[in-house]
Amino acid sequence: MRDENQSWEERTAIVGPWPDERSCLEALRGVFEAQGHQELTEHRRGCSIARIYQLGTSCWLSADSMLVARLAAELARPRIFGVEVEYGDSGNDAVGVQLFELVRSGEEALGKLSELGGEPENRDALEAALDWERRLAARTVSAPEDEVQLRMVFYDDDQG
Repeated sequence: MRDENQSWEERTAIVGPWPDERSCLEALRGVFEAQGHQELTEHRRGCSIARIYQLGTSCWLSADSMLVARLAAELARPRIFGVEVEYGDSGNDAVGVQLFELVRSGEEALGKLSELGGEPENRDALEAALDWERRLAARTVSAPEDEVQLRMVFYDDDQG
């Protein structure tokens, strides 16, 4: 049996909705400033990626759990979703996913609120996780799951 309050550390999650990309970016940049992250103009080896999805008339942000927890504090009624991957033999392939609604459980932490079910998979693990995060968010705001605009924001916490 799964622990419903199990920590969601070292995983990505998606949080939203923001009314538009501008307000989502403002919240993200505010967290960057507070946490000492540096926004990068391009992808660099070892950098982190935040993904902003335009879903219908709202925006959602997928990133590491600490960043998502911080961003959730910026929203009046945040919805947070996460995907737990069941790995195949290769270690990079997903054979299934478990879907969760998450909740903030501290300033920089997330925990499981409820299990939303599972699905079989047969593809790259990261691709499966990001796809299911986006799909859960789209369903929440009744947006088409296949009409998505993506913006990637690259960042690093290295000040040097």
